[in-house]
Amino acid sequence: MRMLPSVLTALRLMLAPTILLNAVSSHNPWLFLVSLLVGFISDIFDGILARRLGVATDRLRRFDSLTDLVFWSCVFAAIWIVDPAVVRADAVALSLLLALEFFGQMLALVLSGKPAAVHSYLAKLWGICLFLASCEVLVGGTADVLFKVMLVVGLVMYAEWISIIVLTRARSVDVGSVFCAKRSAPWRDGFERLFHNLAEPGCVGPVWRYSAARLAPPVGPQTISQPGGLIFCRSSSGSERFFAASSIALASSSIGLSPESAALMESTIFCA
Repeated sequence: MRMLPSVLTALRLMLAPTILLNAVSSHNPWLFLVSLLVGFISDIFDGILARRLGVATDRLRRFDSLTDLVFWSCVFAAIWIVDPAVVRADAVALSLLLALEFFGQMLALVLSGKPAAVHSYLAKLWGICLFLASCEVLVGGTADVLFKVMLVVGLVMYAEWISIIVLTRARSVDVGSVFCAKRSAPWRDGFERLFHNLAEPGCVGPVWRYSAARLAPPVGPQTISQPGGLIFCRSSSGSERFFAASSIALASSSIGLSPESAALMESTIFCA
């Protein structure tokens, strides 16, 4: 049962060559309709089931995004084969969509080493537009309003998609919109930025959480900062103590702690 979301995503991936083969051979509109409908429904329910079953991992989300890319690329290729005039009429917009997809994926790989998996609300809306526009061309044999709307929504979606990738450094998945990305951008929290980049595991010893307001003693190992809390490093070697003391000085100055409070914090951190 827990494999069902992956099975639905894999089913959509297998439908991609089916659509291409139909375009090359018979041009059967009913087969196009069934393939598009099954692919569209699987795209909706694989995410819903993954969340319900508790298997919505980053890896599955990225697999879903790459499957969407392959599936809809095959659909556009089928449109080119069945009715090349449609593609030629909107060649500029379609080329721009392709360029934005390539640029966004390359940017995500540079920033995080992984493909993007944003799944924003606009991306979901564009998925609906893709389905309707594809049915309009491959099943109805025409490219009218729905195809034009799909192009416009796609261009707006890609502009937001790339903005989200930049704001989150492509580390986040399932970001609802660019406004959500701004609120969760890594550089919004100076301490999270500082220690995410510098306090790697094994570099400066265990990571502990401290309260900025009360200078409370450590409450346990943490890997990232929590709202209202700071990350500091507790270690014993001379180089590690120097690094941690320097980090404390930088962190304290960024929130305006007095030198006395910083000294108290440092002495508390370095106590056995």
